[in-house]
Amino acid sequence: MDRISLLTSEIRECYFIKKKVEKHEFGYFFAWPVNVYALGNADYFEVVEKPMDLNTIGHKLAFNFYKGAN
Repeated sequence: MDRISLLTSEIRECYFIKKKVEKHEFGYFFAWPVNVYALGNADYFEVVEKPMDLNTIGHKLAFNFYKGAN
């Protein structure tokens, strides 16, 4: 049995929505964390308080980090 089948139906639906976003033509922009240092954006963390990417969201969904869709 895989991890996804063990998730609640609500969290499983979030996982499938995330997969759809990944497949979108611009989904790759959100696939991985921003490499702030390579881009030289010294103020990135002042502008973006809680950075998030689809890979991190998928990992958190698979390991039950989120308790609900809210």
